[in-house]
Amino acid sequence: MDERTSEPSSRALRTLMRERGIIDAIELSGIAEVSASTVSLYLSGRRGREINSRSVRTVEKLAVALNVKPEYFLEVRQMKAQRLVAGAMAAGRIDLEDVERLAGE
Repeated sequence: MDERTSEPSSRALRTLMRERGIIDAIELSGIAEVSASTVSLYLSGRRGREINSRSVRTVEKLAVALNVKPEYFLEVRQMKAQRLVAGAMAAGRIDLEDVERLAGE
């Protein structure tokens, strides 16, 4: 199993569910201890495209239920990268040119 995916969370969730034999949102919701409607929103892509502090706990529960780290999901890694860059810029450790260089801009 890969340690991370570059797929959107909705697709990644479906793949993980299939690999683990979880058939629907209701089953995953019972394992993850979140509502079936919340799982359905993540599976449909109406939630999870951008992870924020409010959704982190839900993604953590889904990750535990699917036996992966939260960082498996692209959106979680993107959120962490944004926070790290913002913090490093605020502290004067990097600037925009450093970020552009890393991004190949």
